[in-house]
Amino acid sequence: MKRTALLILMVCMAGMASVVRAQSDEPDCAALVLPRYNNDSTVLDVLAPEKMEWLCTYAHNALYLTNTAPSNANMHNISELRCFYTNQTLPANYVVDLNTFSVYGYNFSDFFYQHNGQEVYFRVGNQGNQYLVARAPVDAQIMTTQALEAGNGIGGGSSSDR
Repeated sequence: MKRTALLILMVCMAGMASVVRAQSDEPDCAALVLPRYNNDSTVLDVLAPEKMEWLCTYAHNALYLTNTAPSNANMHNISELRCFYTNQTLPANYVVDLNTFSVYGYNFSDFFYQHNGQEVYFRVGNQGNQYLVARAPVDAQIMTTQALEAGNGIGGGSSSDR
């Protein structure tokens, strides 16, 4: 039990680091998917490759960074997001690394509910990108389905396995 609590704390604290890190070319699927399963790494041993691919591709498609926002954007501060496992909010100058920051680890659904399932913008501390955007869930699902059908999924099994 202590080990699980320590792992959860470490994952959330790593996510809260507000230093700029060089992003790799490939998302870390474990970091993107494990928050959906309470950061239980044993899930990786039993999760079907196709399921892992879908979840990782969805997490990758659900969020993006931009420097522009429409005047009518649903706008919030990143400090309003809350980690499900620590119940702590992010610092106002949080720097998002899309290769490890998981849509499954934070209360994005609260904002989708508040804005009728529409895209939501969060002010962040990323240099060159002022906003983290959470795509409308239906849009992220469509993008994920299209990517997998085109054989462009991330991590896990390949489309040719189905």
